[in-house]
Amino acid sequence: MGRAIGNGQRWVGSGYYELTVPILGDKWAFPGARLFEMVITQKYDEYSDFGSAAKPKFSFRYKPLDDFTIRGSYSEGFRAPSIAELFSGQTKRFQAGLVDPKTGPLGYPPVILGSNPNLKP
Repeated sequence: MGRAIGNGQRWVGSGYYELTVPILGDKWAFPGARLFEMVITQKYDEYSDFGSAAKPKFSFRYKPLDDFTIRGSYSEGFRAPSIAELFSGQTKRFQAGLVDPKTGPLGYPPVILGSNPNLKP
């Protein structure tokens, strides 16, 4: 999708699904394995100015005993830059006290503060 640079508008369409798969539990439980389930989720976002992103999450829950639970998960995330991070403007000033770890003090270099219209997610 093309990026609408400078207009300060955005629309977002989203979708989400979650699938829980019980493997052990209730009738199918035994000592040392009271419950085991896996959960698979995915979120899909489509941005008018950044394209789309589909991000998964996988998790599990295991109960070897009634009073003890082990959980684990893996997930990915996505955040598009805000309108302000892209289009709020910039200022330029000279900053004292900056130090390059390799070469030492930098004197008074120019520093640009503010938005960046080329920012990526």
